[in-house]
Amino acid sequence: MKQYFWLWLLLVWLWPLPTQAQTHPAQVVLNEFLALPSTGNEFVELYNPTPTALDLSGWAIDDMEGGSSPKILSTPTILAPNAWLVVSLSNVLNNSGDQVRLIDSAGQVIDQYSYSNASPGLSWSRMPDGTGPWQAATSPTPGNSNISQSSATPMPSSSVTPTSTSLPTLTPLVQASPTSTPTVVVSPSPIPSATPLPSPALIRLNELMAVPSAGKEWVELYNAGAQTINLHGWQLDDAADGASPILLEASILPASWLVISMTNMYNNSGDELRLFDSAGRLIDAFSYSATTSDRTWARMPDGTGAWLANRVPSLGQSNPADPPIVPTQARVVINEVMSQPISGTDWVELYNLGPDALDLKGWKIDDQLAAGGAAHTIQTSTIISPSSWLLIPLGTLLNAELDSVHLITDQGVVTDSLAYLSSVAERTWSRMPDGAATWQAASRASPAMANRQNSSPEPNQLLINEVLAWPTTGEEFVELYNAGATPIDLSGWWLDDQANAGGAALRIPDDTLIAPRSWYSIASSGLLNDNGDLVRLLDYRLQEYAVWNYSSALQGYSAGRWPDGGLNWYRGMRASPNARNHALAAIPSGVVINEISPLGQEWIELYSTNADVIDLTGWSISDSSGTTMRLAAKTSIQHGQFLTITLSSLINDSGDSVQLAMADGRIVDQLSYTKPLANTTWSRIPDAGSWQNNAPATPNQPNRAPQPTAVPATKTQKPTATKKPTATPRATAKPKVSKPKATAQPTLAVKAKYPQIQINEVVPAPRTIDWNGDGESNSNDEWIELYNPNSYQVDLTGWQLDDQADGGSRPWRLPVGMSIEANGYLVVFASQSKLSLTNSGEELRLLQPNAVVADLVSYAKLDYDHSWGRHPSSQQWQSFAQPSPKQANNPAPSDSAAKQISVREAQQAAIDSHVSVEGVVSAELNLFRQRAFYVQDSTAGILVFISNNAALPSLKQGMVVRLQATVGSYHQEPQLLIDAADDLKIIKQQADLVIHSPNRLDQATLGQLVKLKLRFKQRNADSLVVEFGSQQLQVRLAQGQSLPQLPSAIQLNATGIVSRYDDVWRLQVRHVADLGVPQRLPATSQPNLPMLWAWVLGLIGLGWLVRYYGFTGGTIPKRGVLAQAKLTILRPSVPRPTNQAYKKPRFGQRFQRLHAKALLQRQCRCRKACEKSRQNQVISYRATAQSPRLWHRGGQCQCHH
Repeated sequence: MKQYFWLWLLLVWLWPLPTQAQTHPAQVVLNEFLALPSTGNEFVELYNPTPTALDLSGWAIDDMEGGSSPKILSTPTILAPNAWLVVSLSNVLNNSGDQVRLIDSAGQVIDQYSYSNASPGLSWSRMPDGTGPWQAATSPTPGNSNISQSSATPMPSSSVTPTSTSLPTLTPLVQASPTSTPTVVVSPSPIPSATPLPSPALIRLNELMAVPSAGKEWVELYNAGAQTINLHGWQLDDAADGASPILLEASILPASWLVISMTNMYNNSGDELRLFDSAGRLIDAFSYSATTSDRTWARMPDGTGAWLANRVPSLGQSNPADPPIVPTQARVVINEVMSQPISGTDWVELYNLGPDALDLKGWKIDDQLAAGGAAHTIQTSTIISPSSWLLIPLGTLLNAELDSVHLITDQGVVTDSLAYLSSVAERTWSRMPDGAATWQAASRASPAMANRQNSSPEPNQLLINEVLAWPTTGEEFVELYNAGATPIDLSGWWLDDQANAGGAALRIPDDTLIAPRSWYSIASSGLLNDNGDLVRLLDYRLQEYAVWNYSSALQGYSAGRWPDGGLNWYRGMRASPNARNHALAAIPSGVVINEISPLGQEWIELYSTNADVIDLTGWSISDSSGTTMRLAAKTSIQHGQFLTITLSSLINDSGDSVQLAMADGRIVDQLSYTKPLANTTWSRIPDAGSWQNNAPATPNQPNRAPQPTAVPATKTQKPTATKKPTATPRATAKPKVSKPKATAQPTLAVKAKYPQIQINEVVPAPRTIDWNGDGESNSNDEWIELYNPNSYQVDLTGWQLDDQADGGSRPWRLPVGMSIEANGYLVVFASQSKLSLTNSGEELRLLQPNAVVADLVSYAKLDYDHSWGRHPSSQQWQSFAQPSPKQANNPAPSDSAAKQISVREAQQAAIDSHVSVEGVVSAELNLFRQRAFYVQDSTAGILVFISNNAALPSLKQGMVVRLQATVGSYHQEPQLLIDAADDLKIIKQQADLVIHSPNRLDQATLGQLVKLKLRFKQRNADSLVVEFGSQQLQVRLAQGQSLPQLPSAIQLNATGIVSRYDDVWRLQVRHVADLGVPQRLPATSQPNLPMLWAWVLGLIGLGWLVRYYGFTGGTIPKRGVLAQAKLTILRPSVPRPTNQAYKKPRFGQRFQRLHAKALLQRQCRCRKACEKSRQNQVISYRATAQSPRLWHRGGQCQCHH
């Protein structure tokens, strides 16, 4: 037979295949297919002509052998009798001709058909279904009986969006088993054709299985109408932008169910279920939070009722209702449920509402009646008294999510129950009040006691105030701040980073209270990332209460709000957990970017004209893309110093913008530049002056101006330069030199020269004045005024106005033809530029057409309808109460003409109002706070702040000053804010300063210099707590003063300034001497131990010196031992140097024990005659490891080693 093997193989290969296979008896057949759809996917329709349901699990739809991959039907796939199954395909069948094959699970071809060219939107179908011949170009009828061409009516084209998800298959009403692809279950009855479509609202989502322990997810639809509905082209989807939708190709009978199965479509933790018709209209939707394994969400009753969780699955059947609850006469109810304890067991608390006691022996606590864990039975006699609680431990009976609790009597009657969706760790479900019908979620546990009402803070009352994400040492921390007037209970709150990711959340312990206007810091380890993260504060219900995110952290520096509870966050702050955030340092003046070299080895040079040493730790250099390089710790720059910093591919050669910013992100200097010539830089000429391009590189040296590069035109050769004429005098006709070039101008001409234009005035916060005249007062009335100091008109085409670089609003380019008159003004309103100016302060830039910054101004928060502008004479920036658009700025604000009032009246004036006050300086500048001092008159005193934009005057105590200021308040203490140096006038150099002695501290005593009799109570870290009559206050010393140690209850006679911080009264004292401590402390005071120990140690040291050196000081040996010497045994082999300096033996040094017994006396004579004394001297000496030697010095003979 082996010789015939190849012959048989050739015969099998060449045997012609029939174009139409014979249908197997009692088998499913190919009935219709669409190879070239106009819209949607290809499909193949199968038909079961038999009277029994057929299992098609594992069968496949394929094209010609060796073509596309076959489409495997899911398990299970059941095709009902006389029913159709539509299988969706994606790019399987060829348009120009192919083969359609139906293959069973054993790999045998059951049915097949070969076709030629396919028609767009038309199908191949059998007429009649299952048994008739194939007909081409028929109207598609997926899931319905095929219609002959003679009676066919045009079918509307499908509106389904093509997806890669396969069409679901149709199966009868059976329980799903493990599957891997979508499956659809339909009723087994044949579907009549040509049925009008009823209202789509009759099709409802009815049941959802999202977390099966085995098998697939599935969704059940319900037809509440009286007619069969064709769902061809309908879609089942989850939440928007979720999984791909499932395209339905089925029909649903009246009062019947349709089950669609799928894989990994709906999330276990919560999702949305949506049903769309063929036109894309939303028919029904349902959102759920979470679900339990093998439990469903279901409508009760079918199609019309509310959605209930944790139901027993009822696939393709009516959803069952719960058994009725029968209350007992004693009225014992479930009162509190703990289902997610952090430690310990689950428990249920019962409460007796009835008038009588009741024995609960034989009663049961169960979770799910038809499933779940084993019920807990009360085995022994257990009495519950009227209006009392009974706690029943349950072990691990209850689930944290989607469970229920039932109370069952000894007769098997369910008397009370609770179904819950979820629970919070260490929180309970409780009735409020006890025994009432209303349940409260996430309650604080109160086992066997009255339930507690939850309390929540007002929105934005509790704020994330400071975050240290990258500590140098120690732990990270997040600081919370209570900005409200009531305490906040943080029991059970959580601190987390990113949801469902990042580190483990931290739970705040129970009984944690944060007082009004106080701080609470939460330490963590590894929760926050150094390179950016999210900080979330979750309440006891695990709902987000406050969120803050950051892109990166600075090592050793925190990010926080300034002031505490304010809107603005700043980086690079000194960490201050559980305390007020440190004030931001003023932006140092005089530190500038001085030179930039973007070509080759990139570097940038900084230069300082500031008189102080500026600490640059944490400062950053960044480009337009936001790429940042931070300066190392302990980097500083001093007056007149150049600091060159090497960059690594940070800035672009062809042009970029560079920013120098402080550690907190505030911009100090910036530059937008174009590409310089080779071997040149952008430099300020002179240093810290104006920018010029193509200057020679001078790192760490003074900058030099660009040099001319052209050859002078006067150097051209003359025609008679050659003495001997030639026949072709080329030198005379055309000089040999190159043509005179325009480059005779210096290379500075490469940079376009633009006229000087200035930003002159800005109104960022309009309120009541319609500045642009459009009839409304709104943000469109913000305006910027430009000034032309030149004597000619300037065309501003291409110039730009912008706020902060790489942020804020988009730059506005001035349109073509816009110009500004000579010595004139141009006002640009926000309605025209669309620039949005921040009321709290920001940066404003004027850019030349080449993107070079022509002018730049930063402003702080201004009052409404006030402006920030240049003083017409000094050109210093200041605020103006009367803006002057298109006019010269008014150097005298209108407030200067305001009526002068007393300090007490200023305290009571409205916030942000402008006042004029006169008073005596009671506390000098910077004594208690930076840029602040106190003034007082006969009525009251007040704190005065000087703006960072104003120069600091020289103020001394006792000076009389007149102020033009804005009224403010900080934590209930009134204050005045001075915007400009001109707002403060010194009237008199010295005046009498009255010291008041009030009987009680009140608002009128604020800011006054007082003398109070106080009783000391205790010493805190930064203050002394004292009593003044019935009032308690804090005593704080001026900056740089240390608090003294005081005995308890000592009486003080202190002098200082009265202030307050919210409800805390304070006395601010200049020196320790102003505390008025009695000269003679009470007997209970302790002796000065440090001074006593100094005397004891001094005496011990003196005794040691006397013992060692004697009273002669140690340079001369003790004369008491000169009579006789104790010398060592000489070593002949050891050389005896004669020129070594004299060295006294160390204190306590001992000779070696080997030579201890040899003590001899040796007499030494002087080698030379001594003029002062000619005698023999002998010294007593304890031997060491060296041998003795003779040495002559100064006419004396001494024995030395």
